[in-house]
Amino acid sequence: MKARRVFSVAAIALSLCLLAGLCGCSGEAGTPAEPTGIEFQDIPWNSGPEEVCEALGLNMDTLEREEDSYSVTLTARDMEAFGTTATLAQFRFFNFSPEEGGYCGLDQVHIVFPESADKEAVLAALTEAFGPEAQEYTQYDYITGRPRTYAKEEGISRWFSPTKLGDVLSEEERPAFRDLYLMGLSDEDLASLMESEPVSIATWTEDYYGQIEAEHGSTPALKAAVEEYGRVATLDLNGEHMARVLQMS
Repeated sequence: MKARRVFSVAAIALSLCLLAGLCGCSGEAGTPAEPTGIEFQDIPWNSGPEEVCEALGLNMDTLEREEDSYSVTLTARDMEAFGTTATLAQFRFFNFSPEEGGYCGLDQVHIVFPESADKEAVLAALTEAFGPEAQEYTQYDYITGRPRTYAKEEGISRWFSPTKLGDVLSEEERPAFRDLYLMGLSDEDLASLMESEPVSIATWTEDYYGQIEAEHGSTPALKAAVEEYGRVATLDLNGEHMARVLQMS
């Protein structure tokens, strides 16, 4: 049970994932994505829980499971990932439709590596899988559609899919995507976002708790987590865009 708090403390501090504990997504087959350049072990985004377990050789009955009407989260312990043994790997499957109990497709993967892991070796494996990390990147505000450019931060590496939203959404589909997820965005800002926004992202954080402390300050709970678990590293893979696009059809 100790490893569970590694993720829960971090999630509260950074609000990285919406992992509620929970029952109700259907098992109807969805449409997996084509490769985007940023996936976990080449598993397509929007794959279902059964497909992911089969691809990774996991027995779903032995995994920890949390679910509600809109999501399923599966947690595997002591799992091999990028050449080392991760403390845990969490796979989130989300239903982006307005209907409860709809299909839940893979949209996020969160992996925790212990302090003892060879972090340089993991980073090298990530670079081999995803290519050179970004030295500068732009993110778009989903309310204003305006871009902000960031430089690489110490201890954090990011990779962005070369596939953009505009590559997977036709001109006819883009207004519908905006109506569902980007309400109020102007035509001009929508066009800019479609041209530049990657459909999937990977983020490596070498010192997870240290990053939380730098952004939000120290707390007794954070200090206790560091003392108990050490300076864990994390990898977050986010394919929400692809899952959203595929679940529109």
